[in-house]
Amino acid sequence: LNRSQQRAIATAMSSTFTLWQGPPGTGKTRTLLALLEILARISGTPQRAAMMGPILACADTNAATDNIVEGLLARGINVTRMGQPAKVRPFLCLLSLVLLLHAVAARRQPARVQSFCGLLSSKFIKANELVQAAGESVLRDSQVVCATCAGAGDDQRLFTARYKMVIVDEATQATEPSNIIPLVRGAECVVMAGDPKQLPPTLQSQGALDAQLDRTLFDRLQESGLGPVLLDMQYRMHPLIAEFPSARFYQGKLKTGISAEERPLPQGLAWPNPGCPVMMVECETGLEERSMTGSIGVTKAKSPAKPGAESAAAANTGSSYFNKQEAILAVRYASPPKPVAKPLEFYSVIMGVQVTVSSVDGYQGREADVIVFSAVRCNEMGSLGFVADPRRLNVAITRPRRGLVVVGSPNTLSSDGGWRGWVRWV
Repeated sequence: LNRSQQRAIATAMSSTFTLWQGPPGTGKTRTLLALLEILARISGTPQRAAMMGPILACADTNAATDNIVEGLLARGINVTRMGQPAKVRPFLCLLSLVLLLHAVAARRQPARVQSFCGLLSSKFIKANELVQAAGESVLRDSQVVCATCAGAGDDQRLFTARYKMVIVDEATQATEPSNIIPLVRGAECVVMAGDPKQLPPTLQSQGALDAQLDRTLFDRLQESGLGPVLLDMQYRMHPLIAEFPSARFYQGKLKTGISAEERPLPQGLAWPNPGCPVMMVECETGLEERSMTGSIGVTKAKSPAKPGAESAAAANTGSSYFNKQEAILAVRYASPPKPVAKPLEFYSVIMGVQVTVSSVDGYQGREADVIVFSAVRCNEMGSLGFVADPRRLNVAITRPRRGLVVVGSPNTLSSDGGWRGWVRWV
């Protein structure tokens, strides 16, 4: 652990309520796992276990919750996963409470529920009471119980115990009511980790937006004066890719813990600056069309790319001699519109490269060797729509490890302050 990660853990263990701000690539989840391991080891004796009880670790999504479970399993921590097995990664299903109870019923229970066998064979009670009691036994013997934030309020078996230590990952991606659910399980010490400089909860309802449910509990606590501990060392991006987001979003406090040599430039594109893996493909002559899913930029690009710039760039970078290089085409949509999909299909076949297409929102929390971001907007009014959100800009340009290509109109993008700064920088 680096110094800021050590400081975050020390603060969490000496405070009632702690916020961690984890910018891209700073190892936020890894640091949470280290904290959970320390707490689990501390409560290793029966006396301390009885005093502390199990730790409740939550995240907003099943994927993030499974990441915690997987990390704890690798560290040898006794962990139980709440929720339906169908929503859990297949190789983690055996840690779900539902399947643990099936093991009890089949007399093939894991060691941690052996003590419950006597009750199964010696007492005759109703089936639902038996399942309830068995579930409580499994949870009581666990060092860490993991659930989604919503799932923490969805199982009656969680109501019978007090979880004095509660840890919430992805706190800035969950709505305030969702974040509160795990806290009402008896929390006396809370750690919430997230990054308010990245995208907030996704809300589909205008009523929810009007009720300001896009404002998170993390935001509210920070505005009330609870300052977060900043994880200040990133290990994902080439130092030059990290330079602008550090200055623009983190007041220059985000440092880089890897060298340029550890992130060599991807081959396949004529990078304007051979030492800098960041490029903007200028598209000023084009049309912006409206589809069922939103605006689509249909453009002609200046050198170094050709028409179909997004697809060509993604395919070319993916075809370099670097083994297993990932090329991600990031667009504003969950699936690529036809003007992007057709060239993408063509280049993928010709170059023998499978290029992944994702929306920026859908790729938050993930990374790839190369990101090709299609900024979409190209109009005389300087209208950017969703692209103008500075948090979306931050997420878009902090996904790549080794190369970033932005395809768009500098004039249109420069109508926004955040994008204007990036265009000038690049």
